[in-house]
Formats: sequence, structure tokens, C-alpha cells
Amino acid sequence: MLRIVTQRAEAEAELRRIRDRLFGLDNQEAEQAVAAIVQAVQREGDAALCRYTEAFDRVSLRPEELRVNPTELDAAYQQISGKLLKAIELAHRQIVAFHRLKVPQSWVHFPGQGVVLGKRYT
Repeated sequence: MLRIVTQRAEAEAELRRIRDRLFGLDNQEAEQAVAAIVQAVQREGDAALCRYTEAFDRVSLRPEELRVNPTELDAAYQQISGKLLKAIELAHRQIVAFHRLKVPQSWVHFPGQGVVLGKRYT
């Protein structure tokens, strides 16, 4: 049955209920948790990254293990199938295309004589 919401407070409560059911956290809690992680990684670098990897993924790493040397990379490249390589390349192209669309574009509009509207991103 369709529920009709008539007041802002009621609508916000309903949206929170739906969001909590879907995600288990409200956005503010999630944003605070993510911000704390990002700040820790910015401050502490790879040590924080290793700590969170262990906490979330239960994988214990040392910072020096995070870098893949060129020899290891070449060996891994030689071991994958052509089909997997094509899938990785396709995923890469799609990810790049998606993120390029997210970059704000400058624009200008001339609605009338002597009037210029626009935004410039640099």
C-alpha cells in the first residue's frame, strides 16, 4: 500500500527508516566513520592503511608489502589469460569514462545583450 506523507518531519523520518533498512547506518554516521579513516590515512600513510586492512579484511600486511615491484607485475601479467586482460582493459576504460563525466565542465551562456552567465572550473 502506498503511504502518503504530508509533513516534512514525517517525510524525513520515513526516509531515515528506509535508508536505515537499506544501509544499516544513517549517512551522518557513515560519513563520520569514512572521514576518520581518510584522515588517519592522510596523517599516518601506509601504516594506517595496513591497520584498516587488518581490521576490515583480516589480512595482516606491513607497509613495505604494499608496493608491487616491476618484476612481480610482469610475472603476474604473463600469467593472466587474454580474456581476463581484455576484461580488465574494458573495466579500466569504463571507470575512466565514468569519472571523466564527473569532472565539472565550464560553461557560458549569453541570455541577452550585455548579459553573461557561466561557471569556470580550473
